[in-house]
Amino acid sequence: SEAAERGLVAQEISASTDLGALMELGGDLDGALGVHQNILERCREQADPMGTANAAGNVGRLLTRLLRYTEAESLLEESLLGFEALGHDAGQANAHICMGDLRRADGKNAEAEVHFERASDLTRGEEFAPLRAMALLNIGHLCRERGDLAAALEAFAGSATIAESLGDVQGIARARLAEGMALADRAEPEEALACFEQAEAAFVEMGQPGAALAASVNKAAVQCRLGNLAEGQQLLESAHTVLTHIGDVRAVQEVSFALCEVALGLGDAGRAESLLADTQRVAEEAESRGDGLGPRLQLRGRLVEA
Repeated sequence: SEAAERGLVAQEISASTDLGALMELGGDLDGALGVHQNILERCREQADPMGTANAAGNVGRLLTRLLRYTEAESLLEESLLGFEALGHDAGQANAHICMGDLRRADGKNAEAEVHFERASDLTRGEEFAPLRAMALLNIGHLCRERGDLAAALEAFAGSATIAESLGDVQGIARARLAEGMALADRAEPEEALACFEQAEAAFVEMGQPGAALAASVNKAAVQCRLGNLAEGQQLLESAHTVLTHIGDVRAVQEVSFALCEVALGLGDAGRAESLLADTQRVAEEAESRGDGLGPRLQLRGRLVEA
């Protein structure tokens, strides 16, 4: 019957969504994107507005992570409009968070903050606690980026408290990683290292190599600030190798700049020049794609050279 067929399709989409989520957590962003694009096609074929809004959001979020901002924007807008039409508060909040991530990645922090604050407003009820924790985490990142470290730490603590109440190990680890970054900015290296080590251990245990590497890279940066350049370089080189293998372009570039600074600190001008040449090549490729990353990489490269 038609009802039975729709039920089977729904089960297939649910299983595929879970598979895409696992692939993303494992660092296979391209594979996860393919899975979610197939789900989006199926939902459109089935004229399923809820499934379409959800799948469009997943595809848009992954395109943001892959630096394909123009494509991401149209899909995230489709997701947001779809959830608004359905009057689905949780879906709207999630779409606002994804749109905020896109704006922040594209350097439009004021627009990003509007989306994160809207997500926070939509998630005041207890049933929306996981999304509220994510909104607070992102608001904290924006506060940190504009130098308001007290507000950032307050937002991160709020996110961590919610995650702890939910027993959300991943949410706690994300908040600890963020807290460590703010504490490092506030010149509290020992406290920052403790946060990074706690986050890294949790991400490793959960099988999330990308997030574990983020903690490791930040730990390396603090080690370098403490004067332990060789130890920091070892951590960064390991991260650079893994990130290159999994194809996370943005993260590779950030680690390359950090490695360049460490190489200069150790007097290894040859390694620094090689790293800068690699980042310049990637910047030119990015600019030719028009994804907006190129000019920022070139500026960062000039700052490091200076």
